[in-house]
Amino acid sequence: MLLLSMALAGDILLSMDEETIIGGENYKATWARMFPVGDGTWHFFRAAGGGYQHHFVDSDGITLLDNGIELTGRTDLVDHAISLCPDGSFLHVASTNSQPNANDGAWAFRYDADLNKVAEYQIASADTDRQYNDAPAVCTGVVDGTLFTYSDVHPDAADYASFDVLGNDAVVSETIQINSQPNTSGSSMLWENESQTLLLVRAWTVGPKLVVDRYDADMNLVGQPQEVQITDSDQDLYWPQSMLRIDSYYFLAFMEREATGREWSTDTGNVWVAVFDLDFNLIERQQVTDYQPEDGSDVTIGAMQPWLARQGDSLLVIYDRSVQPTLTRIEVDPDLDDQQNPIVDTSDPGTDNTQPVADAGGNFNAAVGETIVLDGSASYDDDGDELTYSWSVVGVPDGSAVSNANLINPETITTSFVADVEGIYRVELTVADARAQATDTVVITVGDVAEGCQGCAGAGAIPGAALVLTGLLAVSRRR
Repeated sequence: MLLLSMALAGDILLSMDEETIIGGENYKATWARMFPVGDGTWHFFRAAGGGYQHHFVDSDGITLLDNGIELTGRTDLVDHAISLCPDGSFLHVASTNSQPNANDGAWAFRYDADLNKVAEYQIASADTDRQYNDAPAVCTGVVDGTLFTYSDVHPDAADYASFDVLGNDAVVSETIQINSQPNTSGSSMLWENESQTLLLVRAWTVGPKLVVDRYDADMNLVGQPQEVQITDSDQDLYWPQSMLRIDSYYFLAFMEREATGREWSTDTGNVWVAVFDLDFNLIERQQVTDYQPEDGSDVTIGAMQPWLARQGDSLLVIYDRSVQPTLTRIEVDPDLDDQQNPIVDTSDPGTDNTQPVADAGGNFNAAVGETIVLDGSASYDDDGDELTYSWSVVGVPDGSAVSNANLINPETITTSFVADVEGIYRVELTVADARAQATDTVVITVGDVAEGCQGCAGAGAIPGAALVLTGLLAVSRRR
């Protein structure tokens, strides 16, 4: 592969690093997905062995911080979609492959913020009327569900896509017919708080166009589908599988390849990123990969399943190169507002609500046996709304028995726990006003008693004493 490492010329996409394999050369996976944790590290999900796994990954996006956990307990899953919910939990939908009928069924899973499986439901099994592969999922608190397209191999299947509404128990509460247009596999969905609409971005089966649909909370089509052509007519766009709203822009990752010419391996191609304004006018576009045929071969092995995750000025473009999870980091304008979707009070259309800011304090060191006190008093709300606080343990080292049950007063502005083994502990703070919430995570690195709490609450801290991490230590308020 010829790596693209040139500087970018855009005002939003500033520069691009060379691609890197997540987890190292011998690490294998598909359906790689990332979400920011909030402390600079990342949630990393991957498909392996017919199940789905989770790791925490360092700020570089490539270094695994743990051995990972299996989430589903299943071995028959094929394609995956996962969505981060407003409360920090996750909605996961995966297709199944019961041969000889590929992708003829699906499961839905719910995980809490600690990555515990709290619900599962078999959506379908041995159903040839719909295609369950490459289905998008969305979790918003207003609209939760997944989208399946019609079957193009079953002669009697109805030619419409359907949206399955999923409850907190992962059970399908309603199936809604949404359109009779081209195949919706490999699309992406994004809820817009300002307009209270769900955006669906999909590609034509072949060709250079994207299609944007807008739906209300009941999945009624709002307006007419919008066609967007962003490449030459001799190119095919497909798999626009990840879309982010950042400030007043949409960021979209998708696949592109020549409509004629060289032969590609299955559904591979090159990964691209495009930036649009809120009317879907193209602002910038950038090719991320440039795969070429290997010597002596006419077949090009490309990338698959593109995904986007953003934290600070880092936009991670994640994709599968064969069965190796790979990422390319793009530097973006650091002034873009993280508060990308301000909540709107629908009872009074003229009243906006600013999302609160959670501040769990800075990362620090401690010792085994310390009583560690965490303080969220640096959290704030620009509207002056009263905040509620909720602390949860989201990561502990191997051998630790610390869980949410060990947190003292976890629903107050401060909480505490005792570190029982050496290693890295992660505690997440969620703050909320009446209409919105935000999260932040603090990382505590615990050594043995002999090391004390060097570098934590201050010089001369006494091992065994309470470590009060105040919000006043924050250099600046996170926005």
